[in-house]
Amino acid sequence: MHLDVLINIIYNGLNNFNLDYLMVMLSNLEYLQDVVMELNCYDIDINNKGLFFKMLFQCQDLSVQFINGMYVNCITVDNIIYTVHPHFIYYLIKLFKILEFFIFLIF
Repeated sequence: MHLDVLINIIYNGLNNFNLDYLMVMLSNLEYLQDVVMELNCYDIDINNKGLFFKMLFQCQDLSVQFINGMYVNCITVDNIIYTVHPHFIYYLIKLFKILEFFIFLIF
């Protein structure tokens, strides 16, 4: 997926999303990424970047949870918890660090 498509999804999603809440979730996730299991160590529900970004703006929570003896990244949508590929969380944190200045200028 190209960066311009992701930026468009994020920009359109921000109209219906609490940006401050997202930034707090990302800050907490960034702090906890050291304990999350690495790539391919567990079955992952969300392993498509496009699907992840679409679900992001419908989510109730992004978190790190202890499941089956491992810490994994999770997204909660419609009260259902899905595990998320760690690279998507890293990518999201990196993307928002880059775009943070521009996002706050727009809003």
